[in-house]
Amino acid sequence: MNQDIVRSNTYRNPTLPGFNPDPSICFVPGQGYFVSTSTFEFFPGLPIYHSTDLVNWKVSNFIAKLLVYG
Repeated sequence: MNQDIVRSNTYRNPTLPGFNPDPSICFVPGQGYFVSTSTFEFFPGLPIYHSTDLVNWKVSNFIAKLLVYG
């Protein structure tokens, strides 16, 4: 999202657009907010998003990168 959205004190909802069910959020002092969402059978899966302001989110990593049968 555009940084100007934060400066104008308005934002569009949802701030985390797309298919992101069951979000779980945590705050890490000095680093910001992290959210992980369910992806069910999609891979890479369980994306981790990062934000410092709860409005502008970026994917920082994925928990499940590979599906292994066995």
